[in-house]
Amino acid sequence: MYELRGERTKESQEVVKLIRARSAMDRYAQGDMEGALEAIEASDIIPLDGDLRSLNRRVDQFKFMDPAITRNLGEILMLTMNIIVGLHARTKTANISDIDRQSRLARLRQKAKAVSTLAGLQRMSISSDILGQLNRLEVKVAH
Repeated sequence: MYELRGERTKESQEVVKLIRARSAMDRYAQGDMEGALEAIEASDIIPLDGDLRSLNRRVDQFKFMDPAITRNLGEILMLTMNIIVGLHARTKTANISDIDRQSRLARLRQKAKAVSTLAGLQRMSISSDILGQLNRLEVKVAH
């Protein structure tokens, strides 16, 4: 009934999040890193702005999210970090001005830090293997 008025139920919002995450996976597999990052950001599963309050709120919200999201959070975080690492590598070698390059790299470092921070805050539900990989990839982006 709410759907007919343009309002989304919690369940339909979470389905949309999962569809967007799946779209990010598909775009990543096709090499469309920019499109993949846009899809991850549109999914609104991971706040990539780096704001600690947003990250803490999201951790609290995970308790009420569909298990399909929380069960796959480690993989979604890995996908996001791999996208960021791919964009970082492309940006380092892109034929753009140095000011633009430094600005893009700084934004990617901020996003990588947000992924690692969220993983650390949610560490009880993410495998230690994934946490280790995320930390190694963040270091790669930081340098």
